[in-house]
Amino acid sequence: MTVEDGRIILPSGMRYRVLVLPDIREMPAEALRKICDLIDDGAAVAGALPERVGGLGNRDEAELIARANNAWKSQNVYSDAVAFVAESGLRHDFVCDDQSVKFIHRADGDAEIYFLASPEEEAHTAQCEFRVTGLLPEFWDPVSGEIAMADDWDVLGGVTRVAVPFDPVGSVFVVFRKPTEKRGGRPGPAPECLEVEIAGPWHVSFAKGWGAPESIELERLISWTDHPLDGVRYFSGTATYRCNFQSEAASGRVVLDLGSIANICEVRLNGVDLGIRWKPPFRFDATAALREGGNSLEVDVVNLWPNRMIGDAKLPEDCLWKGPRLMEIPEWLLRGEASPAGRVTFSTWKIWGPDDEPLPSGLLSLASHSGQETGKPPPFPLVFIGVLAGSKCCFKSACAGGICVNAIVSRYLGHVLSHRSA
Repeated sequence: MTVEDGRIILPSGMRYRVLVLPDIREMPAEALRKICDLIDDGAAVAGALPERVGGLGNRDEAELIARANNAWKSQNVYSDAVAFVAESGLRHDFVCDDQSVKFIHRADGDAEIYFLASPEEEAHTAQCEFRVTGLLPEFWDPVSGEIAMADDWDVLGGVTRVAVPFDPVGSVFVVFRKPTEKRGGRPGPAPECLEVEIAGPWHVSFAKGWGAPESIELERLISWTDHPLDGVRYFSGTATYRCNFQSEAASGRVVLDLGSIANICEVRLNGVDLGIRWKPPFRFDATAALREGGNSLEVDVVNLWPNRMIGDAKLPEDCLWKGPRLMEIPEWLLRGEASPAGRVTFSTWKIWGPDDEPLPSGLLSLASHSGQETGKPPPFPLVFIGVLAGSKCCFKSACAGGICVNAIVSRYLGHVLSHRSA
């Protein structure tokens, strides 16, 4: 950790204007010595001087305390972070009207990079202010790596205010890197869409050996837990949905949005692998895959283990238990045999019982669809295809070209962040 032009620089390259100390009375000698070095080198420090030096064998404790007392008289030491901000005249680096949005900011050369994350389970747009001017705001998708220009922003009094759309439990990189003399931007009119229905049924095949039938036909999309067969209701594993549909010719961008899925999916359109999604929105770039005329869609869906474990809990016991704890490993398991009770899962602790409700699973469609898009509108004109109740899909063609699939988004089961630079 070094100091350059008053900035604290970490080995990773991160630079900070001020070191904010925790409110503690005792500090290890090495930590206090390093802080004194930083102050001597011109770093700004905010926080009270500790009263005692921790650690054993600090024979130079009196000398170190005297040095710290002298360092804390420096003009670049502040009582707390609030005092530093007030006295230095700095604006807040980031302000958002949604207090739940978290952020981190770093600079890379002339680029200012903000990562924002929202825990909200509904798609929404937040008004955010960034301590940046003279640069165009861009949205970088942390899942796909796609880059889109922000279309609703203003420069006001030394900050850039941007309307940032968030997906459910969503995140985004807001990157400022391209110089501009513009003072703002406004979104254009939404493209008009022509709606075309795509009817089922859906053919669903299940992985073997986990209690489900080889396949079923669904006239309408439902959770597996709503199916009358116990083998489907309590299935855990991978199931593959297949459906054929007709499409008109489309120009421009094509995005497939499958709406609500529990819990992870991998998609193929006309044999082209579109990738994997583990959180909403379940959108895929299908530009190279959609055909004029007949199309074949395959969706592998993987759910969670509790459903099969709950189903197994309804079968006779195949182990000895003491309360929720397993007494001993059963002989049939040691011999590598199947459970004599017909169970297909095994654990050393009773986590789920026969009276627990299984979790919603599969490619879900829980309500009728009025035809409007749900969630964050994409930053480009699109055609929408979406899953509807009653085994229908909605295929919308935008006048300006491009394609996207749209559906009902109901429940969101987890959030994973990753970043791939474009």
